[in-house]
Amino acid sequence: MAEIFRVERPEEAMGFTGERFTSAMAGQIEIEHLHRYFLVREMARGKDVLDIACGEGYGAAIIAQVARSVVGMDVSAEAVSYADRSYQRPNLTFRPADARHITAPDASFDIVSSFETLEHFYEHEEFYAEIRRVLRPGGILVISTPDRAVYSPDGSIANRYHVRELSRSEFETGLTAVFPHVAMLLQRPMIGSLMLAAEPYAAEGRGLTFEKRGPEMFESNEGLPRALYLVAVASDAPVRTTIASAYIETSQLAVREAEINQKMLEMEAECAHATQSIRLITADRDRVEGVLKSMTFSKSWRLTAPLRAMMRKLRPTADQAPQVASPVAISARPERERMKSATEQLRQRQALGTDLPPPALSVAVGVVTYDTAGDTLSRCWASIDLARTCGAVVGQTYVIDNGQPSADWPGNKKLCSQGNIGFGQGHNALMREAFASGADVYVATNPDGAFHPKALERLVRVVAAHDGRALVEACQFPAEHPKEYDAVTLETAWASGACLAIPKAVFEETNGFDDVFFMYCEDVDLSWRARAAGMKVLIAPSALFLHPVTNRTNGEAMWKMMLESAVILGQKWGNAEFAEKAAANLAELGARVPDVQPEPVPERWRSIPDFSRGFSFAAVRW
Repeated sequence: MAEIFRVERPEEAMGFTGERFTSAMAGQIEIEHLHRYFLVREMARGKDVLDIACGEGYGAAIIAQVARSVVGMDVSAEAVSYADRSYQRPNLTFRPADARHITAPDASFDIVSSFETLEHFYEHEEFYAEIRRVLRPGGILVISTPDRAVYSPDGSIANRYHVRELSRSEFETGLTAVFPHVAMLLQRPMIGSLMLAAEPYAAEGRGLTFEKRGPEMFESNEGLPRALYLVAVASDAPVRTTIASAYIETSQLAVREAEINQKMLEMEAECAHATQSIRLITADRDRVEGVLKSMTFSKSWRLTAPLRAMMRKLRPTADQAPQVASPVAISARPERERMKSATEQLRQRQALGTDLPPPALSVAVGVVTYDTAGDTLSRCWASIDLARTCGAVVGQTYVIDNGQPSADWPGNKKLCSQGNIGFGQGHNALMREAFASGADVYVATNPDGAFHPKALERLVRVVAAHDGRALVEACQFPAEHPKEYDAVTLETAWASGACLAIPKAVFEETNGFDDVFFMYCEDVDLSWRARAAGMKVLIAPSALFLHPVTNRTNGEAMWKMMLESAVILGQKWGNAEFAEKAAANLAELGARVPDVQPEPVPERWRSIPDFSRGFSFAAVRW
């Protein structure tokens, strides 16, 4: 029997940031999200339901139309507060919770739904275990995640909010380890959305699709090719689910096309206006630059140079800094808050080194290769050359090949290969050479990355602002590292070695990376030792380093190396539980525990590490 039901719309939509879907969005993204919740709605009649990672709450509200009770949980307090205000039903509640630590008693729910959640954190196993705990016997999990092979193929732009994307086989393996019964649907949005049962979950028979692939070309296919999303129904009991589900978008396409055409005309007009504005601004800039140039080359400017230098030395401290704010700002907030904000801004500028003249530090950049593709490595070298033209004082560049010999690049100094000696040991060899040759700062760089033209200059400014006594990490993009850092002081728990500025003083105090680590965790260990020596570990948020690794497949060999390093890290820093857990994971893979014995750190250092967050080693922002 057909049923007509309504999707509630809040009076004021929650803003869309790209991290989570909100009712402010329309089009394909709306279709694919609504379709999943409609599916759960059909299964939830008279049931108790948990919607984990509920976002703004629209989906939980849809399910609550037919369920006995619905609880929406999300890690974002802002989203939970918005949902509580916007969607009110007697059988619907919202509360904050981390998906990895669900705040609910055992066996509380008949159904758990969670859509586009997994990819936002690493600890999937803990998540599945928590869901199994809160489900009643025979309860059902309905969960979705993008298929990495379709959503993030090699060369695509990475989603900066995603931490661990999965292939279909990885998704199935993780679910079946916890739930004996799993049915898989493939979802692909079109003008609407279609879900078909995936092989071997489909009933006997076959489903056919026909798709136009070109002006005169069509494709016939069994099943649903190039499905963007995987939707699984999992339980400890046999599950029955639909073998096909369709969401049909019947909006007036002609009206939408007319609206789009009107928008395009408006945009063209705006572009023309912007172009004219740019011409006027460029003319003003050229005029001002001419005035400044004539002034700075004048005799009076040269004669007053000592006076300007004296005034810089007499610059007020943070507590004495003059406050500059508009009358509106002054009247809109208390004086204490205004002072605090200005003080924080000054402290941040001091941490970034933006108040300093360009630092006169000699910078060396080093790369350790391992069978790196020639075009990838050339991009890295070319970005350093471009940085030189944009103000970075880069002296010698160094390279050592751990694998096949890499192609020469003009100006590089290549050290003799010592075989595959690992990441840390390779950079140590380059650092010793660089510092012996007079470098003040060494920048360790991954060969598959590239510098923003201003990245090296901004990295070195932060180093200079802290008197060369800080490790300084560049900000990776398009997928920024999720670990937290202080926005004012720039301090963070540890610094990634993907692009890391290591001043000479830090190297002399720590002896660089510990050679006992072949790959992974050596940067964590170095950061902790630097902090133990009284030095800072910082992030330079405006020093951008292109490191497109979100789509990289983490194979078994890579996972083994990570676990081997984890064993060593736990042993070295006195956390037997962490080391034993990593060793147990190695045993499950049929791999041997490394037989190296790291030198334990002093007892007084053991308060520095954070082993409570797994391989994050720090609090994370998502």
